[in-house]
Amino acid sequence: MKRVVIIGGGPSGTVCALHLLKNAGAHPPEVIIFDKKPFSHYGPLGCNMCAGLISHTVLETLEALGISVPASVIQRKVKSHFFETRWGGVSFENEPGTTLYTAYRGMGPLDPRGEEGLGFDQFLLSSAVDSGAQHIQEMVSSLELPSNPIKSIRVKYGNNKTIEADVVVVACGVNSDFPRVLKEAGFGYTPPATFHACQAEIPLEEEEVNNWFNNSVKVFSLGLKGISLGAITPKRRFVTVTVLGAHVRRADLERFLLHPTVSRHFPPNWNLPDKYCHCHPKVATSTAKNPVTHKLMVVGDAFISRYLKNGIESALYTGTTAAKAILEGKISREELIQHYVKPCRERYHLDNYYGKLLFKMHDLFARHYWFVVPRLQMVQEEAKKRDWKEKPETQVLWHLFTGSAPYRSILSRALSRSFATSLMREYLNMIKKRLKGKPPSKEQKP
Repeated sequence: MKRVVIIGGGPSGTVCALHLLKNAGAHPPEVIIFDKKPFSHYGPLGCNMCAGLISHTVLETLEALGISVPASVIQRKVKSHFFETRWGGVSFENEPGTTLYTAYRGMGPLDPRGEEGLGFDQFLLSSAVDSGAQHIQEMVSSLELPSNPIKSIRVKYGNNKTIEADVVVVACGVNSDFPRVLKEAGFGYTPPATFHACQAEIPLEEEEVNNWFNNSVKVFSLGLKGISLGAITPKRRFVTVTVLGAHVRRADLERFLLHPTVSRHFPPNWNLPDKYCHCHPKVATSTAKNPVTHKLMVVGDAFISRYLKNGIESALYTGTTAAKAILEGKISREELIQHYVKPCRERYHLDNYYGKLLFKMHDLFARHYWFVVPRLQMVQEEAKKRDWKEKPETQVLWHLFTGSAPYRSILSRALSRSFATSLMREYLNMIKKRLKGKPPSKEQKP
Protein backbone atom coordinates (compact mmCIF):
# COMPACT_ATOMS: atom_id res chain seq x y z
CA MET A 1 0.00 0.00 0.00
CA LYS A 2 1.66 3.20 -1.19
CA ARG A 3 -0.67 6.12 -0.45
CA VAL A 4 -3.75 6.44 1.74
CA VAL A 5 -5.76 9.65 1.50
CA ILE A 6 -7.96 10.47 4.49
CA ILE A 7 -10.64 13.11 3.98
CA GLY A 8 -11.35 14.63 7.38
CA GLY A 9 -9.10 15.38 10.34
CA GLY A 10 -11.49 14.55 13.16
CA PRO A 11 -11.13 11.58 15.54
CA SER A 12 -12.09 8.83 13.06
CA GLY A 13 -9.69 10.09 10.39
CA THR A 14 -6.73 10.83 12.66
CA VAL A 15 -7.02 7.57 14.60
CA CYS A 16 -7.19 5.69 11.30
CA ALA A 17 -3.97 7.48 10.29
CA LEU A 18 -2.30 6.75 13.62
CA HIS A 19 -3.19 3.07 13.44
CA LEU A 20 -1.85 2.83 9.88
CA LEU A 21 1.43 4.51 10.74
CA LYS A 22 2.08 2.73 14.03
CA ASN A 23 1.12 -0.79 12.98
CA ALA A 24 2.40 -1.04 9.40
CA GLY A 25 5.86 -2.28 10.36
CA ALA A 26 8.99 -1.22 8.51
CA HIS A 27 7.18 0.13 5.45
CA PRO A 28 4.24 2.33 6.47
CA PRO A 29 2.11 3.87 3.72
CA GLU A 30 2.17 7.54 2.84
CA VAL A 31 -0.78 8.99 4.73
CA ILE A 32 -2.28 12.32 3.67
CA ILE A 33 -5.04 13.96 5.70
CA PHE A 34 -7.19 16.61 4.05
CA ASP A 35 -9.07 19.01 6.31
CA LYS A 36 -9.56 22.71 5.79
CA LYS A 37 -10.97 23.42 9.25
CA PRO A 38 -8.47 25.29 11.46
CA PHE A 39 -8.87 23.35 14.71
CA SER A 40 -6.36 25.68 16.38
CA HIS A 41 -8.77 28.65 16.14
CA TYR A 42 -11.12 29.72 18.91
CA GLY A 43 -14.81 30.22 18.23
CA PRO A 44 -17.02 28.81 15.45
CA LEU A 45 -14.17 28.65 12.90
CA GLY A 46 -12.44 25.80 14.74
CA CYS A 47 -15.48 24.25 16.42
CA ASN A 48 -16.56 20.67 15.79
CA MET A 49 -19.98 21.04 17.47
CA CYS A 50 -19.76 18.43 20.23
CA ALA A 51 -20.36 18.42 24.00
CA GLY A 52 -16.90 16.87 24.37
CA LEU A 53 -17.42 14.06 26.86
CA ILE A 54 -14.49 11.61 26.70
CA SER A 55 -14.77 8.14 28.20
CA HIS A 56 -11.98 6.04 29.66
CA THR A 57 -12.31 3.63 26.70
CA VAL A 58 -11.34 6.47 24.34
CA LEU A 59 -8.20 7.12 26.39
CA GLU A 60 -7.41 3.38 26.43
CA THR A 61 -7.72 3.23 22.62
CA LEU A 62 -5.29 6.13 22.25
CA GLU A 63 -2.89 4.73 24.83
CA ALA A 64 -2.75 1.49 22.82
CA LEU A 65 -1.44 3.65 19.97
CA GLY A 66 1.14 5.25 22.26
CA ILE A 67 -0.83 8.50 22.57
CA SER A 68 -1.40 10.06 25.99
CA VAL A 69 -3.88 12.93 26.20
CA PRO A 70 -2.13 15.83 28.00
CA ALA A 71 -3.67 17.77 30.86
CA SER A 72 -3.96 20.85 28.64
CA VAL A 73 -6.67 19.07 26.61
CA ILE A 74 -8.77 18.10 29.63
CA GLN A 75 -11.24 20.69 30.86
CA ARG A 76 -12.66 18.73 33.79
CA LYS A 77 -12.72 15.29 35.33
CA VAL A 78 -16.34 14.21 35.73
CA LYS A 79 -17.06 12.59 39.09
CA SER A 80 -20.82 12.15 38.98
CA HIS A 81 -24.11 12.67 37.15
CA PHE A 82 -27.16 14.51 38.41
CA PHE A 83 -30.52 13.43 36.99
CA GLU A 84 -33.24 16.08 37.29
CA THR A 85 -36.99 15.71 36.65
CA ARG A 86 -40.10 17.79 37.27
CA TRP A 87 -40.45 16.09 40.66
CA GLY A 88 -36.92 16.27 41.98
CA GLY A 89 -33.50 14.91 41.18
CA VAL A 90 -30.84 12.46 42.30
CA SER A 91 -27.08 12.37 42.11
CA PHE A 92 -24.99 9.27 41.52
CA GLU A 93 -21.24 8.79 41.21
CA ASN A 94 -19.40 7.11 38.36
CA GLU A 95 -19.32 3.36 38.08
CA PRO A 96 -16.27 2.10 40.00
CA GLY A 97 -13.19 1.85 37.80
CA THR A 98 -14.45 4.27 35.14
CA THR A 99 -13.38 7.82 34.41
CA LEU A 100 -14.99 10.54 32.31
CA TYR A 101 -13.45 13.80 31.16
CA THR A 102 -14.68 16.88 29.36
CA ALA A 103 -12.79 18.63 26.58
CA TYR A 104 -13.35 20.96 23.66
CA ARG A 105 -13.22 19.39 20.22
CA GLY A 106 -11.93 22.71 18.89
CA MET A 107 -10.11 25.30 20.97
CA GLY A 108 -13.32 26.42 22.63
CA PRO A 109 -15.57 29.49 22.39
CA LEU A 110 -14.28 33.01 21.87
CA ASP A 111 -13.19 34.18 25.30
CA PRO A 112 -11.65 37.61 26.01
CA ARG A 113 -10.17 36.16 29.22
CA GLY A 114 -7.73 34.11 27.14
CA GLU A 115 -8.55 30.54 28.14
CA GLU A 116 -5.42 28.44 27.68
CA GLY A 117 -5.54 24.86 26.52
CA LEU A 118 -5.63 22.62 23.50
CA GLY A 119 -8.56 21.19 21.56
CA PHE A 120 -9.00 17.43 21.40
CA ASP A 121 -9.18 17.29 17.59
CA GLN A 122 -6.12 19.51 17.15
CA PHE A 123 -4.21 17.29 19.57
CA LEU A 124 -5.11 14.15 17.59
CA LEU A 125 -4.28 15.79 14.27
CA SER A 126 -0.92 17.01 15.59
CA SER A 127 -0.21 13.51 16.93
CA ALA A 128 -0.91 12.03 13.49
CA VAL A 129 1.40 14.57 11.83
CA ASP A 130 4.12 13.89 14.42
CA SER A 131 3.76 10.18 13.60
CA GLY A 132 4.38 10.79 9.90
CA ALA A 133 1.08 11.87 8.34
CA GLN A 134 0.89 14.86 6.03
CA HIS A 135 -1.84 17.42 6.66
CA ILE A 136 -3.09 19.42 3.66
CA GLN A 137 -5.35 22.25 4.83
CA GLU A 138 -7.49 22.37 1.71
CA MET A 139 -10.94 21.11 0.78
CA VAL A 140 -11.51 18.06 -1.38
CA SER A 141 -13.99 18.94 -4.14
CA SER A 142 -14.58 15.61 -5.87
CA LEU A 143 -13.55 11.99 -6.28
CA GLU A 144 -13.06 10.17 -9.55
CA LEU A 145 -13.53 6.43 -9.11
CA PRO A 146 -11.79 4.37 -11.82
CA SER A 147 -13.77 2.02 -14.05
CA ASN A 148 -10.92 -0.44 -13.60
CA PRO A 149 -10.61 -1.26 -9.86
CA ILE A 150 -6.88 -1.89 -10.25
CA LYS A 151 -6.26 1.79 -10.96
CA SER A 152 -6.01 4.56 -8.37
CA ILE A 153 -8.72 6.96 -7.19
CA ARG A 154 -8.27 10.55 -8.32
CA VAL A 155 -8.81 13.08 -5.54
CA LYS A 156 -9.43 16.67 -6.61
CA TYR A 157 -8.81 19.44 -4.10
CA GLY A 158 -8.04 23.13 -3.75
CA ASN A 159 -7.71 25.08 -6.98
CA ASN A 160 -7.98 22.25 -9.55
CA LYS A 161 -5.26 20.16 -7.92
CA THR A 162 -5.29 16.37 -8.22
CA ILE A 163 -3.65 13.55 -6.32
CA GLU A 164 -3.74 9.79 -6.89
CA ALA A 165 -4.70 7.54 -3.98
CA ASP A 166 -4.38 3.77 -3.57
CA VAL A 167 -7.01 3.92 -0.81
CA VAL A 168 -9.41 6.68 0.26
CA VAL A 169 -10.85 6.88 3.77
CA VAL A 170 -13.70 9.38 4.06
CA ALA A 171 -13.97 10.76 7.60
CA CYS A 172 -16.05 13.81 6.77
CA GLY A 173 -18.83 13.53 9.36
CA VAL A 174 -22.53 14.23 8.87
CA ASN A 175 -22.08 17.94 9.58
CA SER A 176 -20.02 18.56 6.44
CA ASP A 177 -21.13 18.95 2.83
CA PHE A 178 -18.98 16.04 1.68
CA PRO A 179 -21.72 13.36 1.89
CA ARG A 180 -23.17 15.12 -1.16
CA VAL A 181 -19.86 14.53 -3.00
CA LEU A 182 -20.03 10.85 -2.02
CA LYS A 183 -23.55 10.57 -3.43
CA GLU A 184 -22.36 12.14 -6.68
CA ALA A 185 -19.48 9.65 -6.90
CA GLY A 186 -22.01 7.07 -8.08
CA PHE A 187 -21.30 3.98 -5.97
CA GLY A 188 -24.66 4.07 -4.17
CA TYR A 189 -23.76 5.81 -0.93
CA THR A 190 -26.74 7.15 1.03
CA PRO A 191 -25.95 9.16 4.19
CA PRO A 192 -27.56 8.43 7.56
CA ALA A 193 -30.79 10.11 8.59
CA THR A 194 -30.21 13.00 11.00
CA PHE A 195 -31.98 15.45 13.25
CA HIS A 196 -30.71 18.68 14.73
CA ALA A 197 -29.58 19.21 18.28
CA CYS A 198 -28.96 22.65 19.71
CA GLN A 199 -25.89 23.45 21.76
CA ALA A 200 -24.47 26.50 23.53
CA GLU A 201 -21.40 27.50 25.52
CA ILE A 202 -22.51 29.56 28.52
CA PRO A 203 -19.74 31.58 30.24
CA LEU A 204 -19.30 31.45 34.01
CA GLU A 205 -16.48 32.18 36.39
CA GLU A 206 -14.37 29.13 37.18
CA GLU A 207 -15.33 29.36 40.86
CA GLU A 208 -19.02 29.38 39.86
CA VAL A 209 -18.57 26.23 37.80
CA ASN A 210 -16.78 24.63 40.77
CA ASN A 211 -19.47 25.60 43.25
CA TRP A 212 -22.60 25.00 41.19
CA PHE A 213 -21.65 22.04 39.05
CA ASN A 214 -19.01 20.32 41.18
CA ASN A 215 -17.60 18.26 38.28
CA SER A 216 -21.03 16.75 37.63
CA VAL A 217 -22.84 16.34 34.31
CA LYS A 218 -26.48 17.31 34.78
CA VAL A 219 -29.15 15.54 32.73
CA PHE A 220 -32.75 16.79 32.56
CA SER A 221 -35.94 14.96 31.62
CA LEU A 222 -38.62 17.56 32.17
CA GLY A 223 -41.30 16.52 29.70
CA LEU A 224 -40.95 19.83 27.83
CA LYS A 225 -42.67 20.01 24.46
CA GLY A 226 -40.21 19.36 21.64
CA ILE A 227 -37.29 18.59 24.00
CA SER A 228 -36.67 14.95 24.79
CA LEU A 229 -33.50 15.47 26.82
CA GLY A 230 -31.26 18.26 28.03
CA ALA A 231 -27.76 18.19 29.50
CA ILE A 232 -25.22 20.57 31.01
CA THR A 233 -21.57 19.54 30.75
CA PRO A 234 -19.08 21.54 32.85
CA LYS A 235 -15.84 22.90 31.38
CA ARG A 236 -13.36 25.21 33.10
CA ARG A 237 -15.01 28.59 32.58
CA PHE A 238 -18.01 27.54 30.54
CA VAL A 239 -20.78 24.99 30.69
CA THR A 240 -21.91 23.28 27.50
CA VAL A 241 -25.70 23.14 27.25
CA THR A 242 -27.22 20.56 24.89
CA VAL A 243 -30.88 19.95 24.06
CA LEU A 244 -32.14 17.08 21.92
CA GLY A 245 -35.36 16.91 19.94
CA ALA A 246 -36.53 16.36 16.40
CA HIS A 247 -36.62 20.06 15.47
CA VAL A 248 -34.99 21.99 18.33
CA ARG A 249 -33.93 25.58 17.75
CA ARG A 250 -32.21 28.30 19.75
CA ALA A 251 -35.58 29.36 21.19
CA ASP A 252 -36.03 25.84 22.57
CA LEU A 253 -32.57 25.94 24.15
CA GLU A 254 -33.36 29.25 25.84
CA ARG A 255 -36.76 27.95 26.95
CA PHE A 256 -34.91 25.02 28.53
CA LEU A 257 -32.27 27.22 30.20
CA LEU A 258 -34.84 29.62 31.65
CA HIS A 259 -37.07 26.86 32.99
CA PRO A 260 -37.07 27.21 36.82
CA THR A 261 -35.91 23.62 37.31
CA VAL A 262 -32.85 24.29 35.13
CA SER A 263 -32.05 27.88 36.06
CA ARG A 264 -31.83 27.02 39.77
CA HIS A 265 -28.67 25.06 38.96
CA PHE A 266 -26.97 28.36 38.08
CA PRO A 267 -25.75 31.07 40.49
CA PRO A 268 -28.58 33.16 42.06
CA ASN A 269 -27.88 36.34 40.07
CA TRP A 270 -27.17 34.55 36.80
CA ASN A 271 -28.83 35.83 33.65
CA LEU A 272 -28.71 34.36 30.18
CA PRO A 273 -26.26 36.55 28.21
CA ASP A 274 -27.48 38.38 25.13
CA LYS A 275 -24.71 36.85 23.06
CA TYR A 276 -23.20 33.40 23.44
CA CYS A 277 -21.61 30.78 21.23
CA HIS A 278 -24.23 28.33 19.92
CA CYS A 279 -24.60 25.81 17.11
CA HIS A 280 -27.08 23.37 15.58
CA PRO A 281 -25.19 20.12 14.90
CA LYS A 282 -26.75 17.27 13.00
CA VAL A 283 -27.03 14.02 14.93
CA ALA A 284 -27.00 10.74 12.97
CA THR A 285 -30.00 8.55 13.77
CA SER A 286 -29.47 5.67 11.33
CA THR A 287 -26.78 3.82 9.37
CA ALA A 288 -25.52 4.88 5.95
CA LYS A 289 -26.19 2.60 2.99
CA ASN A 290 -23.33 1.38 0.77
CA PRO A 291 -20.50 3.00 2.77
CA VAL A 292 -17.77 1.23 0.76
CA THR A 293 -16.65 0.58 -2.78
CA HIS A 294 -13.34 -0.60 -4.24
CA LYS A 295 -10.50 1.09 -2.32
CA LEU A 296 -12.84 3.50 -0.55
CA MET A 297 -14.57 3.39 2.82
CA VAL A 298 -16.58 5.87 4.88
CA VAL A 299 -15.78 6.02 8.61
CA GLY A 300 -17.25 7.87 11.59
CA ASP A 301 -20.85 9.03 11.87
CA ALA A 302 -21.12 9.48 8.10
CA PHE A 303 -21.30 5.66 8.17
CA ILE A 304 -22.40 4.54 11.65
CA SER A 305 -22.22 5.70 15.26
CA ARG A 306 -23.67 4.96 18.67
CA TYR A 307 -27.18 6.39 18.90
CA LEU A 308 -27.01 9.74 20.77
CA LYS A 309 -23.99 8.67 22.86
CA ASN A 310 -20.25 8.03 22.61
CA GLY A 311 -19.74 9.69 19.24
CA ILE A 312 -15.99 9.94 19.80
CA GLU A 313 -15.71 6.31 20.85
CA SER A 314 -17.60 5.01 17.80
CA ALA A 315 -15.51 7.29 15.57
CA LEU A 316 -12.35 5.71 16.96
CA TYR A 317 -13.77 2.21 16.50
CA THR A 318 -14.70 2.71 12.84
CA GLY A 319 -11.38 4.44 12.11
CA THR A 320 -9.39 1.65 13.75
CA THR A 321 -11.41 -1.11 12.05
CA ALA A 322 -10.88 0.57 8.65
CA ALA A 323 -7.13 0.81 9.28
CA LYS A 324 -6.94 -2.89 10.18
CA ALA A 325 -8.68 -3.83 6.92
CA ILE A 326 -6.27 -1.65 4.93
CA LEU A 327 -3.17 -3.13 6.60
CA GLU A 328 -4.48 -6.64 5.88
CA GLY A 329 -4.91 -5.71 2.21
CA LYS A 330 -8.70 -6.10 2.35
CA ILE A 331 -9.60 -3.20 0.07
CA SER A 332 -11.95 -4.60 -2.57
CA ARG A 333 -15.63 -3.84 -2.09
CA GLU A 334 -16.41 -7.44 -1.14
CA GLU A 335 -13.51 -7.60 1.32
CA LEU A 336 -14.42 -4.27 2.92
CA ILE A 337 -18.00 -5.41 3.40
CA GLN A 338 -16.75 -8.52 5.19
CA HIS A 339 -13.85 -7.05 7.20
CA TYR A 340 -15.02 -3.48 7.82
CA VAL A 341 -18.75 -2.96 7.31
CA LYS A 342 -19.85 -6.21 8.97
CA PRO A 343 -18.00 -5.76 12.31
CA CYS A 344 -19.12 -2.12 12.58
CA ARG A 345 -22.74 -3.01 11.91
CA GLU A 346 -22.58 -5.92 14.35
CA ARG A 347 -21.34 -3.54 17.04
CA TYR A 348 -23.81 -0.69 16.52
CA HIS A 349 -26.61 -1.24 14.00
CA LEU A 350 -29.00 -3.55 15.85
CA ASP A 351 -27.99 -2.18 19.23
CA ASN A 352 -29.04 1.31 18.10
CA TYR A 353 -32.63 0.05 17.71
CA TYR A 354 -32.55 -0.94 21.37
CA GLY A 355 -31.16 2.54 22.10
CA LYS A 356 -34.02 4.24 20.27
CA LEU A 357 -36.52 2.14 22.22
CA LEU A 358 -34.81 2.97 25.52
CA PHE A 359 -34.82 6.71 24.90
CA LYS A 360 -38.45 6.67 23.74
CA MET A 361 -39.41 4.78 26.89
CA HIS A 362 -37.38 7.18 29.02
CA ASP A 363 -38.97 10.22 27.36
CA LEU A 364 -42.47 8.79 27.82
CA PHE A 365 -42.02 7.74 31.44
CA ALA A 366 -40.37 11.05 32.37
CA ARG A 367 -43.76 12.72 31.90
CA HIS A 368 -45.51 10.64 34.55
CA TYR A 369 -45.20 11.28 38.29
CA TRP A 370 -46.11 7.74 39.32
CA PHE A 371 -43.23 6.29 37.33
CA VAL A 372 -40.57 8.95 37.91
CA VAL A 373 -40.73 9.29 41.69
CA PRO A 374 -40.29 5.55 42.49
CA ARG A 375 -37.20 5.53 40.28
CA LEU A 376 -35.77 8.53 42.09
CA GLN A 377 -36.43 6.86 45.42
CA MET A 378 -34.74 3.68 44.19
CA VAL A 379 -31.57 5.61 43.40
CA GLN A 380 -31.68 7.32 46.79
CA GLU A 381 -31.99 3.95 48.54
CA GLU A 382 -29.24 2.43 46.39
CA ALA A 383 -26.86 5.23 47.39
CA LYS A 384 -26.72 3.64 50.85
CA LYS A 385 -25.28 0.43 49.38
CA ARG A 386 -21.60 -0.03 48.67
CA ASP A 387 -21.76 -2.79 46.06
CA TRP A 388 -22.39 -1.47 42.53
CA LYS A 389 -24.10 -4.75 41.63
CA GLU A 390 -26.81 -3.96 44.17
CA LYS A 391 -27.75 -0.72 42.40
CA PRO A 392 -29.91 -1.74 39.39
CA GLU A 393 -31.61 1.62 38.77
CA THR A 394 -28.36 3.55 39.23
CA GLN A 395 -26.73 1.22 36.70
CA VAL A 396 -29.54 1.76 34.19
CA LEU A 397 -29.33 5.55 34.43
CA TRP A 398 -25.53 5.61 34.44
CA HIS A 399 -25.18 3.44 31.34
CA LEU A 400 -28.03 5.21 29.54
CA PHE A 401 -26.57 8.68 30.08
CA THR A 402 -22.93 7.74 29.45
CA GLY A 403 -23.40 5.08 26.74
CA SER A 404 -20.87 2.90 28.57
CA ALA A 405 -22.72 -0.38 27.95
CA PRO A 406 -24.57 -1.84 24.94
CA TYR A 407 -28.15 -0.64 24.81
CA ARG A 408 -29.35 -4.22 24.66
CA SER A 409 -27.80 -4.98 28.04
CA ILE A 410 -29.26 -1.77 29.52
CA LEU A 411 -32.73 -2.71 28.29
CA SER A 412 -32.30 -6.26 29.58
CA ARG A 413 -31.34 -4.91 33.00
CA ALA A 414 -34.29 -2.48 32.99
CA LEU A 415 -36.68 -5.35 32.24
CA SER A 416 -35.15 -7.82 34.69
CA ARG A 417 -37.14 -9.37 37.53
CA SER A 418 -34.93 -7.84 40.23
CA PHE A 419 -35.35 -4.37 38.74
CA ALA A 420 -39.13 -4.76 38.48
CA THR A 421 -39.29 -6.05 42.07
CA SER A 422 -37.33 -3.07 43.41
CA LEU A 423 -39.44 -0.64 41.41
CA MET A 424 -42.68 -2.23 42.64
CA ARG A 425 -41.46 -2.03 46.24
CA GLU A 426 -40.86 1.71 45.94
CA TYR A 427 -44.19 2.14 44.20
CA LEU A 428 -45.99 0.41 47.06
CA ASN A 429 -44.12 2.54 49.58
CA MET A 430 -45.42 5.63 47.79
CA ILE A 431 -49.00 4.35 48.00
CA LYS A 432 -48.62 3.61 51.73
CA LYS A 433 -47.38 7.15 52.37
CA ARG A 434 -50.34 8.56 50.47
CA LEU A 435 -52.79 6.39 52.40
CA LYS A 436 -51.25 7.59 55.68
CA GLY A 437 -51.92 11.12 54.54
CA LYS A 438 -48.32 12.13 54.12
CA PRO A 439 -48.36 14.60 51.22
CA PRO A 440 -45.59 14.73 48.62
CA SER A 441 -43.04 17.48 48.85
CA LYS A 442 -43.60 20.69 46.92
CA GLU A 443 -41.17 19.54 44.23
CA GLN A 444 -43.00 16.25 43.89
CA LYS A 445 -46.55 17.50 43.28
CA PRO A 446 -47.71 16.25 39.87
